[in-house]
Amino acid sequence: CASKSVSCCCCFSFVSCMCVSRSSRQLRNAAFVLWWNVRICSMVHISLHGEMRLRSHILAGVVDMVQRKALLHPVEPFEVSAEEIEGHPVLAATAQLAREDEERDKEREAETMAACKRANERPLIAREDVASRRPLRVCSDIELIYTHLTNPLFTCIPEDSKEHADIVWWNAPLKPSDLQPGQVCNQILNEECVTFKNRLVATVQNFFGFRPSFMPLTYDLTSQLPLFLQEHARREEEEEDNHWLIKPWNLGRSKEMVVTKDADVVVRMAHTGPKLACKYIHRPVLYNKRKFDLRYIVLVRSTSPLEIASHRMFWIRLGNNRFIVSPDNLGDYETHFTVMNYSKHHLTQLLYTDFIAEFERQYPHLKWSEIQKRIDAMHRDVFRAAVAAPPPLGMEGENRFARGLYGTDLMLEWTEEGNQSDCRPVLLEVNFSPDCIRACSKEYDPEFYNNVFCTLFLNEHEYSDTYSAPRKAFDMI
Repeated sequence: CASKSVSCCCCFSFVSCMCVSRSSRQLRNAAFVLWWNVRICSMVHISLHGEMRLRSHILAGVVDMVQRKALLHPVEPFEVSAEEIEGHPVLAATAQLAREDEERDKEREAETMAACKRANERPLIAREDVASRRPLRVCSDIELIYTHLTNPLFTCIPEDSKEHADIVWWNAPLKPSDLQPGQVCNQILNEECVTFKNRLVATVQNFFGFRPSFMPLTYDLTSQLPLFLQEHARREEEEEDNHWLIKPWNLGRSKEMVVTKDADVVVRMAHTGPKLACKYIHRPVLYNKRKFDLRYIVLVRSTSPLEIASHRMFWIRLGNNRFIVSPDNLGDYETHFTVMNYSKHHLTQLLYTDFIAEFERQYPHLKWSEIQKRIDAMHRDVFRAAVAAPPPLGMEGENRFARGLYGTDLMLEWTEEGNQSDCRPVLLEVNFSPDCIRACSKEYDPEFYNNVFCTLFLNEHEYSDTYSAPRKAFDMI
């Protein structure tokens, strides 16, 4: 068809589309291209190695030769010398991040200075308010807080009365300039250095090196694709596991995530938007032979000095099928993913207390108290990295006007191949303003928001003599 009329080219494209749709089960995650000629050509060579070629949208705007070779890997195998790779340092993602934020540095610096000035005009939480038993006024755009914040030391005011609040607990983005003098909010300046997936990787790698022990090996495909292909080829040659999880920079609930060991698929996925390639955890600790991950709630009371707390409870998310990695089931969502509560898949409800008891029964040589210590250490390491650098790379500095509540997702991985004697936590992501509906349930912690607000905004001696303190739900770590 390529050498005939324009109509034939259009017909060729339509047939291609039909072929993909007929085999959609096999090519569900495939990327494909349709084209139409804009003028009649007597001859158009479609051969990939022909002398005449149409415009390449794959390479549009890409000037770096190593990156161009990497993007053409599905057509021509990626081969570069060590000298060529030197142009792509290990922390290329961090360098790119700094370049992207350079234009916003002055604006952020002005915001920070203004916020610090306002914070110093009045104590963070007026101590006389607690002593006089005046409830601290809380304004929020989250309905759950109005129904579950019942501690008499706090009172909720209407959402449109934000200027009269002591505490502004907001889900929508806030700037320090949006706050009145003396107000406190739940958004720490530049917290996206941990809540954006690509920024989290850059933050941790910048502090701990390219391969931190508590995170999967990760490459940012927008800047580190050549490094990924080099590592992929090394693993193939040395016969190491080569499965990868491809995920977007900033989508949740397992959207647009793909498990694959095919480098061509990874390169094509890089064309569908900014993506990360994370080494797939192929030897996870299982629960009743199913994959699981854990959601923790972590509070940041202060960034200087660093003060963080973790809730004693956590919730478990389980895959529905027996876990096995094989070429035939890489596209099976219920085997490789665990987020079931936002879809039509079966959702398994499991209390953390029941989970711990059954976990120790299945693995009698592992004690959850020891695993919990490692999880606490991992959480502290993440935020140590976050406060180690100033904006835009981190959230170093005194944030007296802000506190943070985050949901962290993690898995447990066997530390050695073929050896189930010990395991370690592996961080998957950090979420801002996580869904806390389950946390507030009677099975988990019906006093959840009371515990959160007392831990973040009050010291124990400030409420112990005015109100019967809630059970100690958060541990400082």
